[in-house]
Amino acid sequence: MIDAIINSFNVKYSILDKEVSEKLKEGNRANIYISMESILSYFFTPSIIEYSNSGKIDSIYEWLAPLLINIGAHYRHYFYSRWNVSTNIIFYDTDFNSTNNITYCPEYNNTNLNTIHKQENANIMQFINHNLKSFKEISNYIKDFSYIKLNKTEGGLIPYHIISENSNYDLIHIIITRNLLDFQLINMKNTFILLVNKDKSVIVNKENIYEELLKKDKVIYRPSINISSEFITLLLPIVGVKSRSISGFKGCRLANTLRKVEKKIKDGMLVNGKMVDFRLFNDILGLNDDAYKLCNNIYRAISYSFQYKMLDEYQKKTINDMMNIYIPNNQDLMYLNEHVYKTNEMKLSYLKEGVK
Repeated sequence: MIDAIINSFNVKYSILDKEVSEKLKEGNRANIYISMESILSYFFTPSIIEYSNSGKIDSIYEWLAPLLINIGAHYRHYFYSRWNVSTNIIFYDTDFNSTNNITYCPEYNNTNLNTIHKQENANIMQFINHNLKSFKEISNYIKDFSYIKLNKTEGGLIPYHIISENSNYDLIHIIITRNLLDFQLINMKNTFILLVNKDKSVIVNKENIYEELLKKDKVIYRPSINISSEFITLLLPIVGVKSRSISGFKGCRLANTLRKVEKKIKDGMLVNGKMVDFRLFNDILGLNDDAYKLCNNIYRAISYSFQYKMLDEYQKKTINDMMNIYIPNNQDLMYLNEHVYKTNEMKLSYLKEGVK
C-alpha cells in the first residue's frame, strides 16, 4: 500500500521519452524538484489512516525513506541514461504553518493543519516524521541530492528561489508536483511541471497550462486564443485553491472565468501576455469593492512573487546551504542497504550517475 503510493510518482520512462524530448538537449544539466507535500498528501486517506492505526505499519516502519530516495534515483537514471543529462535532485517541503501567508489570509492552510494535528492521525505522522529524519540524513550522503524544508514558509518558494538564483544559467527546471500553487513557477525561465498521473502523466508548460487544469476540472473548453500563462496567479484567488483552504468566489470556476478573460482580450480591454493591474483585472470580472479587497489579500497570500519578497536573507541562505550539503559516506549507505533496507534497497548505482 505504502510502496504503491510512492511508486506512482515514478513516471514510466516510455512516457517521459514522449514528454521531455523537446525540452532537453544532450549534455544539458537539469534541476529536478520533487514536492514532498504532493507525495505525503496521499498518506491521509481513510484506508492509510486505518492501516496505520491497526498496527500493521510497524512491520514496514523503515520502508518510506528508501522509497523516497529511489524516486530521486528513478529520475537521475532516466535523464543520464537517456539524455546524458546530469541532475540535481531537490525534494522540497513545508510545515503548512506559513506565517506570511496567514497574515493576508487567516484561514490559509486550515485544512492541512487540522489534518496533521488530528489525534487519529498521530500514528501516520509519527511514521512520516521518523522516515523524513532518516531521509534527510541519507540525502546528505548523496551528491547533488537534497531535502529542503523551511518552517513557516510556503514550500514552493524553495524552487522559486533556486530558479531565480540560476536565471543566468542554461539550466532546465522540472518540477514534479500536484500542488496548484506550484503552477505559477511555469512562468520562470526554462521551467516545466511534470504532472504525475500514471499513464496520463504530462509535461505542463506555458502553452498547455489551462488545457491541463481544465482536464482536472473535467471541463471541455478550449480557448480560441492562447491565453497568457502570466494570468495564473491572478486567476487562483478567484477560482480557489482547495489545498490551501481557499474556496474561491461563487460561480467562478476556471472555465467560465477564462471565457470572460478571453472575451475581454478580444474586445481590447485586457492585454494578453502582460501582467495587469490587479484592480483592473477584478473590475473586468465584475467583482465589487469588498470582493476586490478580499481577492487582493488572497492574491498576496498565494503569489510566489509577492511572498518571495517577504523571505529574509537568512531564509535564502538556508536554502543555499541545504542544497550544498554533501558528506561522502558510502560505508553507511551500503550498511543501510544490507541490514536495514533489505526489502527496499536504495538504488545506489543510479544515484552516482552523471555526478561530477
